[in-house]
This record gives sequence, C-alpha cells and structure tokens, in this order.
Amino acid sequence: MAQQTINTGTIADDGTGDTLRAAMMKADANFSELYPLLVAALTSIAALTPAANKLPYFTGSGAAGLADFTAAGRALLDDADAAAMRSTLGLVIGTDVQAYDADLTAIAALTTTTWGRALMTLADAPALRALLGCGYVIHQSGVESKVTGTLTETTLATFTIPANSIGPNGSADFLNTWGYLNSANTKNLRIRINGTQVLAITPTTTAGGQVLFSIANRGAANSQVANATGFNGIGTGTGAEQTFAFDTTADLTVTITGQLTSTSAGEEIRLARRRCIIYPGA
Repeated sequence: MAQQTINTGTIADDGTGDTLRAAMMKADANFSELYPLLVAALTSIAALTPAANKLPYFTGSGAAGLADFTAAGRALLDDADAAAMRSTLGLVIGTDVQAYDADLTAIAALTTTTWGRALMTLADAPALRALLGCGYVIHQSGVESKVTGTLTETTLATFTIPANSIGPNGSADFLNTWGYLNSANTKNLRIRINGTQVLAITPTTTAGGQVLFSIANRGAANSQVANATGFNGIGTGTGAEQTFAFDTTADLTVTITGQLTSTSAGEEIRLARRRCIIYPGA
C-alpha cells in the first residue's frame, strides 16, 4: 500500500483539510504497514551475539546506525581480537615497528653483563668517574702569569675544586711549572686552599722547577692528609706529612701565589703552567 498523506489544509479550520477521522485513518494505515518491518529489524538485531573478545555491535537498546556500517566496518567488528584487527587493517604495531629504525634494532640486540648495565644506570659523568676511579682535569693552563717589582704576595692563578668532586677517599693533585731568576734571593711559591697555605716552596739559586703537591681525603669529606709543605716532588724529605680539615662537600677555592723578597733588577717569579687533577674516591 502506498504511503497515506494527511491533508492539513491551507488555513486552520478553513474546511479544506482532512477531517480528524480521515487523518487518523491515514496515520493508522501508515503505522500498520511500518510496524511489522520494525519488529522484524529489531528481532534481527537482538539475535546478534558477539563472541568473546569481540567488539559489541551496540550498547544499550538503541538500533540507530546499523544501516550505516559498511562491509569493512562489519569485518572489523567480527575480528576476534586486536591481533586479528591489525591483520585486517594491515597494520604493523608494537615490536614490529622497531624494524624500521636501525639504531633501535642495534640497541635491542645488545647484550651486556650486570656490570655493564650498572654503568648505564649512572646519573652523570661524575658518577661514572667515581665508579671507575678515573682522574680528570678540573683546571689547567699554559698561559704564563708572573710577579715582579713588588714584595707583596701576588695571586698568579685561582680556580675552584667543585663540591663533592673528591669524595671521602679521593684526592687532588697539583702540578705547577715555575720559572724565576737564579739568584741568592728567596722566592716564595705557594698554594693556598680557602686562604690556608698548604704548600710553600722557597727556592734560591735555581732557575725553575716543576712542583707536585697532593692532598687526599682519608675516609671522610672533611679530613685530609698532604705531603710536607716544603716538599716539591716524589721521594723522601725532612718534613712530615700535613693534615687539614677542609669541607670538600662545599666548593674549595685554590689560589697559587708568588712572593719576592727582593725587587732587584731581573727578579721575578713566573707561573708557566699549572694543572689540577681530581681522583674521586667513594
């Protein structure tokens, strides 16, 4: 039966439209034709039972949108799980993506020891140096500085030993190359840490030298032992070792100075080169 159209007229109550009875009869005829179709569609939908792990066709009781599913969409809904859906779509997901990156593939193929993995977990370069016990240079320069024409102790170089860089059982080694006039007048070559003199060499009738000084924590960050103040190399000497109590958990200021005892012509002290190496020890 064709759809029944209700004539509403041109103007309300002008007598040109269907009577109320005629309109209701047309509506009833339309509904009588539509109802069995709706019942059949809803019955078909209710019979759909997705298998385990499948995406349900609908949630709730509404059936709207069923006709909008394409064949491809219904195929996806019929996939049993995520792997099946990836296969349907032709996707490469998860570990398969790694094959596209040569670096990631190489990293994944690496094997290492427990020791090697421990190295990878270190926070930074200082942690790695501490673990390996490697020395590293914190200051060095070959730019000459000198003092002449004054009897005042003069700073020739200054630098900082960073906080916590030495560790409770580490050390700091200083190597300085000096030049001066070969005369009977005393030349004072000093190293100070936070203003405290830790090394004082007093050469006279020589023309220069290379001075090695070492200071080390001994089991604590605030307890040090160093070679004798006037000792300038490796070997024996008449002076005993020195002890200090610098707090190496804070920055330490190192100052290298020179002081003349005469301003006669040619008298000078030259700091030709200096270097400080830290050997961290946990």
